[in-house]
Amino acid sequence: MKTLFKQSLVIFFILMLSACVTIRYSKTKIVQSPPDVIHVSQPTPNISPDTEKWDINSPLSITTALQLALKNNPDTRMALARIEQARADIRSARSAFFPTIDFYTEFVSGETPSGYLFKTIDQRKLPPNTNFNNPGWFENYETGVNVNYTIFSGGRHFLSQKMAQKSEHASHLDKTAIENQLMASVVNAYYDALAAEDYIHIARESVASVEEQLRMMQVRFEAGGALQSDVLSLQVRLAQVKEAVVRSTNQQKISIAVLSNLIALTPDHTIILKKTETQWIDVPENDSDGFQFSIENRPEIHKVHTQISQSRLGVDAAMTGYLPQVNLFTRHYYDAWDMGYHSKRRNWSAGAMLNWNLFNGMQTQAQVDKASARLQELTEAYRKIIMDIRLDVKNAYLNLDAANARLIVAKSSVESAQESFQQVKKQYEGGSANITRYLEAELDRNRARISATAAYYDREKGYSNIARAIGLWSKWEPSHKRTTE
Repeated sequence: MKTLFKQSLVIFFILMLSACVTIRYSKTKIVQSPPDVIHVSQPTPNISPDTEKWDINSPLSITTALQLALKNNPDTRMALARIEQARADIRSARSAFFPTIDFYTEFVSGETPSGYLFKTIDQRKLPPNTNFNNPGWFENYETGVNVNYTIFSGGRHFLSQKMAQKSEHASHLDKTAIENQLMASVVNAYYDALAAEDYIHIARESVASVEEQLRMMQVRFEAGGALQSDVLSLQVRLAQVKEAVVRSTNQQKISIAVLSNLIALTPDHTIILKKTETQWIDVPENDSDGFQFSIENRPEIHKVHTQISQSRLGVDAAMTGYLPQVNLFTRHYYDAWDMGYHSKRRNWSAGAMLNWNLFNGMQTQAQVDKASARLQELTEAYRKIIMDIRLDVKNAYLNLDAANARLIVAKSSVESAQESFQQVKKQYEGGSANITRYLEAELDRNRARISATAAYYDREKGYSNIARAIGLWSKWEPSHKRTTE
């Protein structure tokens, strides 16, 4: 009865330990496999303290849009998850500096001479005059603790920890790079939506103007003072400007959908934008200064540089394969045929082991060669990213210069086209200009206004793209803004 109680107690203890481990695992494993059918619900934006006053149904400023994107965009959250993975890798690497302790309990029964001999000796129950060739059947319970500790690994554990730290730093830089690109994308989508709204306004004004002229032309035609071809020309022009309204409306909806997606709203969500605010960061005056700034601030450059340092550590880690490893170990355990453990049946052993691999088919050398090739690859990647960023900065400045030049020309063109339209309109109403000349002047005015609007927002997006190209968006704060003329 006493033996049965002890066996039950040990089994209960093992089951409780297993349950604790299972509970800990279930709490840790929070990510589940995706279901076969995904039901998408309307998300509620996770608004930071700086954006708490924004109502989801009120006009959205560009500053709030940037904050919402940084807070809610899945790309940034994925980057945060990768940072947590890197931190877990650091903790895993540090665990190598601690001993491992294992508790075990086993039951063995059989009829083997060696097993009988060793187990009965550990039980302190070896019968006298035992026939070692045919000792008979035995059974044994054994409970104990194993402890292992590596005191020298050739520096492998230290290098692994350093590599994990470099990986975490690279994960932070990857998040910064994602944010740098994300903010430029938000600004571009925001200005694309504003530009589309202006296009809609221009097209609707043109629709109203042509409809008025068509109404007057029909009156004149019915009175016999105009040709049917004039009426048809106005009807064709009216269809064209209505088509422009449709295109601009669709473009505006697409831009709003893109912006909604960037700030983690569903694409069909309706967003009203503020038109009085523009976002801008002071940028260097020329592309040479911008490139020098990007060398210090583009996260992609620092990420590759960090990966190069990590790769150098990887070469050193591969070289540790030529060095021995020294481990300390100890084992404390009890043996009994009925779990009747007591101090007289306590067994223990302790020792040290030096393990030095002298030949493994050149596997260590292959690992060193692989790590060295990885280092060479990253060195070339560093050269490539410097060249790519130099080109990126150059293109961003060229696009801004082109947008500024277009804006200057477009403003002048708008003034001339507007004046020309007013004069032609008077001539048309006075009968000295025909309908063809009137439609040409009206079309020229609309094109000039559209070109001016496009150039204006291209200039604003040009500043944003320069900020992205030089890595300035990674230093953005909500206070960095201006109102353009």
